[in-house]
Amino acid sequence: MSFEEVAKSLVNSGLAEGVALVDASGNVVWKWPEDWNPPVSELLSGWRSQEPGVLIGGVRFSVLERTDDKFVASSVSGGGVWIVMKHLTRKGQLIVVKFKPGIDVMSASLEASRLRTL
Repeated sequence: MSFEEVAKSLVNSGLAEGVALVDASGNVVWKWPEDWNPPVSELLSGWRSQEPGVLIGGVRFSVLERTDDKFVASSVSGGGVWIVMKHLTRKGQLIVVKFKPGIDVMSASLEASRLRTL
């Protein structure tokens, strides 16, 4: 399956609210669903900060993982899980996934990791 097919499957199955590919400048180059607008600048700012919590889209998220390759933030108030990670074969591009509330972080991370090499 292609990146686009797996991304659409995550959304269409009800696991994710949206999936996007973002270039090094923070521009969205592909997204599903097409009317979804991820808060890329807030996510990248949260990834760069050293704060244990970040505000994304007006919702407070706890940062669970922040490495050079991956950013994971979860909301205990039902805001879901954000995962941003470097794509392994599309150099300079990032994958942004917003998982729906109720999806546990480990499952979300596993599902998102499938996209890294497609």
